[in-house]
Amino acid sequence: MTSPGTLAVTATLTNEDAEPSCTVSGTVNFEITQATAPIVSKLREPPPFKGHRGWLWDSKYWFWVKPGPTGNASPITVEARAIRRARVPGPGVAAKRITFPMRASDGEPPDQEPHGGCGSTALICPRKIRTWPNGAEVDVWAKGGPTARGLVKVLVTLPRCVPTFHYSLAKTPVGLDVKVLQGGARIARLRMAGRCDPRGQFSQCRFKTLSTAL
Repeated sequence: MTSPGTLAVTATLTNEDAEPSCTVSGTVNFEITQATAPIVSKLREPPPFKGHRGWLWDSKYWFWVKPGPTGNASPITVEARAIRRARVPGPGVAAKRITFPMRASDGEPPDQEPHGGCGSTALICPRKIRTWPNGAEVDVWAKGGPTARGLVKVLVTLPRCVPTFHYSLAKTPVGLDVKVLQGGARIARLRMAGRCDPRGQFSQCRFKTLSTAL
C-alpha cells in the first residue's frame, strides 16, 4: 500500500523509426492522501410493537461496515464468539472467523455453504431443539458488485426459549462478542449478554450488556 504523500509517475516514449530517433518523456505528480476510516452503520434493533410496551417484532440485530469511496480497501475480517450464558464471552472461548476481500485483486470471496441446519451465510449456527435454536445465530455476508464488495453485513438473531419435555419453555440466555477487524485493528464491535423471551409472535429482550463500538 502506498503511503500518503506525493507520487511521481514518469512516462518515456522512444521513436526509433524517426531519423534521427527521438525520445520524449513527461512526469506527473499525484497527491496520495490517507485513507479515510471505514463507514460503520448504527446498530439496527428490532422495531417495537406499539401495541404493548417492551415488546419487539423480532429478535434480530444488525449493522454493516464498508470502506467507502476513499477508505481502506484491505480485507475485512469478522470474528465472533457466543455462549449460552448471560455474560460476554472472553478470549478463552473459541472464535469463528471469516475474511472478505474488498477488491478483486485480493482474491475471491470465501466459500460459504449451509451447515448445521443454518443458511450459507451463518458464521455461528446454534443447535436446534424441535426447530427452536438454543443459542445466538450470527450471519455474515458481503454485498457489492462482481469485482469489488461494497460492504460487509453482520446479522445477529437471538433465541427465544426452547421447548422442554414437560410442555414448557426453557430460558435461553446468551453472551456474544462480535468484532470487525481490518489490518488487525478493530473497527467495530458488538457485545451482548441477556435473553429474549417469546410473547406470542413478538419478543421481549432484556440485557445485562448491550454495548457497541460502532
